[in-house]
Amino acid sequence: GTLLEADGAPIALIGGKVTALDDLDGPTIPFFTNSVGRFAVSNLRPGREYRVELFEVGGRLRTFDFTVPAD
Repeated sequence: GTLLEADGAPIALIGGKVTALDDLDGPTIPFFTNSVGRFAVSNLRPGREYRVELFEVGGRLRTFDFTVPAD
């Protein structure tokens, strides 16, 4: 995928983690974005909801949730 700001600028060169919402104490999947905001996360399961946490310089934390389509 690609992470973009609301104005379309890439969210570049940051790290984060993905956690299944039905298992917040379970394992997390680390990831990072490249210079144009592209990233890859593997082993996501269909129909499950996940939380993404982005860790940025200066201690700012951004989160969002998404669901992998069942199909």
